[in-house]
Amino acid sequence: MKKIFSALLLSLLSFATSFSQKVNVGDLWYSLDNENMTAEVKMSFNYWNQENENYSYIQGDVVIPSTITYDDASYTVTGIGGSAFCNAKGIKSVSLPSTIKYIDFLAFEKCGLKTVYIPSSVDSIATTAFYHCDSLGNVYIENLKSWCEIVFFPSYVEPDADPMFQFYNPLQYASNLYVDGVKTTDLYFPDSIKSIKNNAFVNFRGLHSISIASEKMQIGKNAFYGCRNLESVIFPEHISKISDKAFFGCTSLATVDIPIVDGEYEMELFSGCSNLRDVKIPGEVSKLGVGMFQNCSNLEEIVLPCSLTLIGSRSFMGCSSLKSITFPDRLQTIGALAFSGCVSLENMYHGDGDFDTFSLTDSSSSSSV
Repeated sequence: MKKIFSALLLSLLSFATSFSQKVNVGDLWYSLDNENMTAEVKMSFNYWNQENENYSYIQGDVVIPSTITYDDASYTVTGIGGSAFCNAKGIKSVSLPSTIKYIDFLAFEKCGLKTVYIPSSVDSIATTAFYHCDSLGNVYIENLKSWCEIVFFPSYVEPDADPMFQFYNPLQYASNLYVDGVKTTDLYFPDSIKSIKNNAFVNFRGLHSISIASEKMQIGKNAFYGCRNLESVIFPEHISKISDKAFFGCTSLATVDIPIVDGEYEMELFSGCSNLRDVKIPGEVSKLGVGMFQNCSNLEEIVLPCSLTLIGSRSFMGCSSLKSITFPDRLQTIGALAFSGCVSLENMYHGDGDFDTFSLTDSSSSSSV
């Protein structure tokens, strides 16, 4: 055990040593990795020991260099370190070079940032990197595909978690997204884009419509969560995957044609889409996911496909305007609380006749038809 502990300690010390040298080059501070000859942008040297704000001497625009030279050695700048620009109120825009790979936790926390330029080289952004960047209005990216491939880590955080660990994708604050210099409110995902990572557009209020071309598309968890101005979503007839809460809380979405997916629908895909009125479910669907249309309070009528055998728990919970629903003959199971809170539900039909053999309850167990 002692040998294992010593080896672990040595490993940690070795890692720390490689980034232990903190130096000032130009206006910025960096940690140097002398083994890999890379540099990470850090907070100004005495920030934690003084009452003044981080990088108080910088006002306006910051351009991060791709390389720095220190003691006649060249280092490639590959990352923005944790809290690097925390509370830097005077910084209004930051341009990152094409060498940057990651933006770490709280990197721009409570920064005065209004505009950020993120290159396609960035492959990971901490979910708290832009925590409380309340002035951020503009996000510039080089291309849509590279943005869709960014990993926002931790990759999945519950929306009701501690605010410190919620999403805070920069688009959460920005009202404007520029793709290759062009302001974009309507996103087209061509066939070459086959995945949209978790949290990619979470809470982005500048998004009005999306159109997806590839049938191999995989949409990650919370990908369009809280896009409250999203009005139109166009899917191909078939899609590989739509993950949990992908369109949760898209309150302007009024109509949607659900695509066929490989496997089953995941949790709460369109939950909280309070303006959703017209839903078309394809004929091949056999199961509705848990909470799929939960709290879609303007949904008045739903026609379920003949192939449907299971309605997941909470599927229509809180659909307070739902008045009529037709159940197919093949339906076998209705999950717990599937229609709880459907206070306007008047007509329930099953096959060719009235559906009067099932009573809606708040039971915690599923019921069979």
